[in-house]
Amino acid sequence: MNYRIKFGVALVIAISVMFFSNCNVPPFVIILNPKGGDFDYNEVITVDVTAGSNKGIIEKVSLYIDGKEYGSLDSPPYTFKFVPANLGLTSGTRQISVSVKNNKNKKNTASDFVNITVRGTESAPPALVTFAYGRIPSAWYPTEWEVDNTTGHDDNFSIRAPKSGISISATRTGGTASNSVEFWLKGQGVLNFYIDGTKKECNLTPTWQQHIFIFGSGTHTFRWESVGLPVNLDDILFRTSDATGVLSIGAYHDGGIVAFYNRDTKRGFIAAPYDQSAGVPWSSTINTTGATSRAFGTGKENTAKIINALGDGSYAARLCYDLRIGGHDDWYLPSEEELDQLKQYKDKIGGFHPSRYWTSSAVVDKIDSIEKFARWISFGTGTHSEDPKQFTYRVRAIRDFSID
Repeated sequence: MNYRIKFGVALVIAISVMFFSNCNVPPFVIILNPKGGDFDYNEVITVDVTAGSNKGIIEKVSLYIDGKEYGSLDSPPYTFKFVPANLGLTSGTRQISVSVKNNKNKKNTASDFVNITVRGTESAPPALVTFAYGRIPSAWYPTEWEVDNTTGHDDNFSIRAPKSGISISATRTGGTASNSVEFWLKGQGVLNFYIDGTKKECNLTPTWQQHIFIFGSGTHTFRWESVGLPVNLDDILFRTSDATGVLSIGAYHDGGIVAFYNRDTKRGFIAAPYDQSAGVPWSSTINTTGATSRAFGTGKENTAKIINALGDGSYAARLCYDLRIGGHDDWYLPSEEELDQLKQYKDKIGGFHPSRYWTSSAVVDKIDSIEKFARWISFGTGTHSEDPKQFTYRVRAIRDFSID
C-alpha cells in the first residue's frame, strides 16, 4: 500500500512539473536578417524573423522601430518589409526590434533587436507605394484604411477600406512630358478616384485589375475614396518625366513603360506594364524557327519567325503577338539583349518577379544541330542561360515607339 501511495504521489509531482514547466517555458524570437548595416532612405528593408514557443503556440510577432510599433503578424512566415521614407524616418542610427508573446501564458515574452544606419533624406516619399510594408505610408496619415495581410497584388499585403466614405490622398508634381499614376484594385464594392477633384471611372472586379491614368505637368492632388465595400487597393505607382520634358526610363508612354529611349533618333521601346504569363513554354515542340538572334533590335523579327513556324497556340511569343494594350497590337517577345535592358532597369519599369523570363532567342544544339533550346534571364540572380523550349517561364512583352 505504501508503494502505491508513493507511486501516486510521484506521478502527481511529475505531471505537475511537466505542466508548470510547459506553462513557464518562454517563447523565443530571433532576427535573422538584417544583422546591421547601412540602408538608403528609399530602400526596401526586409526583416526576417524566426519565432516559436512551447508546443509552437504564440500569439503574434510585432515589429518596432525606435520603440514604436509598426506592424504585427500572427502566423509564419514572419517577414516584415518597410521603406524608411514611407515611415518618415530621417537619416541616422535606428533600432529595429521584434517581440513575441506566448498564447498560453501572456506574461511570457521574448524580444530581439538590431541597429541599422539610414542614409540620406528626402522631403517626399518615393514614387512606389506598395503595402507589403505592413503600414500605410506615414505621409498619408491620418487615414482609416487598414492593412490586409491576406491578399495582395504581388504579395500577401494590400490595404482595405473597413467602411465607406473614407479616403487617402497624395500630391505629385509632373514634368512636361508624359506622367501617370497606376494602381491595382480588387473588390465588389465601389471606389471613386479623383485627380484635382475630377472623378475618374474605376470599375472593381473580384480579381486584381490595374488602372492607369495620365496627368499633365505641374502639381496635382490624387484621392482614393471608398464608396461601397469590399474594396482593396495595392501597388500605387507614380511615373513622372523630368522638367525638360525628355522621356526617361520608367515613364508611362504609348501604352507601356519606357524601357529604352535614344534621344538622338527619338526612338526606343516600351515594356508592357505587367507580365503576360507567370509560366508558359517557349514552344511545346522542337520546331526550327530560325529565331536565333540575341542582338538588340531583333526581338520583333525573332517573334515574327516564331509565329510563322509555330502558328496558333499558347506559348511565349504568341502571348506577346496577340497582346492588346493601350490600343496597340504590335507587341513582341524581346531578344536576349533587349530583355537584359528590362532587367537592368527592372525597378524603374516595375512589376517584375525574381524569376526566369523567356527571350525570343532560340539556340541550336552544337552536337546534333537541332534547335532545342531558348535563352532566358533570371530577374532574381541576373543569370543568362538556356533551357529546353518546353520549360515554363514568365513573359514580358515590348513594343517599339518613336517621337516625331
